[in-house]
Amino acid sequence: MLLTPLEISKMRFPQRLRGYDRTEVESFLETVANDFTVLREECRRLERQLAELKDKLAEFQEMERSLRDAMVMASGTVESAQQRANALLGDAQEKVKAIVGAGEEQRREILADADARRRELLLEVESLERQRGYMLGKLRSLVEDQQALVDAHMAARKGDGGPGAQVLALPQPKSAAAAAAE
Repeated sequence: MLLTPLEISKMRFPQRLRGYDRTEVESFLETVANDFTVLREECRRLERQLAELKDKLAEFQEMERSLRDAMVMASGTVESAQQRANALLGDAQEKVKAIVGAGEEQRREILADADARRRELLLEVESLERQRGYMLGKLRSLVEDQQALVDAHMAARKGDGGPGAQVLALPQPKSAAAAAAE
């Protein structure tokens, strides 16, 4: 059993002849009791500090365990996310290829339709130019016929009484609808 500082300071020894100097013994006992008190307090402080450090160590060990678990989970999650991202990227690339292919097909169809329409329009323009040429020819012929009638009419009015005095019956100009039909 350990002595307490109080027990040390209250310790009394029987007196004997030729014993130790009583003052020195008491002084020594008091010093030992004081030192023992300091050492005991230091021991208690160190025990408290040890308990705190054990608690902190336990916390750190728990944190380490949690971090390891989290790292294992994170590495699995990262791998899983990477695989998912690769799968999504592959799907997206396939969809892009399909969309681009469809767009390319539409572009070809639109260009083919536009080219066919352009050819139709060119043929229509050629046809309209031929009709225009034909109509201009008819119009010239009509103008020339009218000019001849005016010239004949003018000559008859001058009254020279010559062979052109009698107005010959010239053919009447054709209507525009009749001319277009020819």
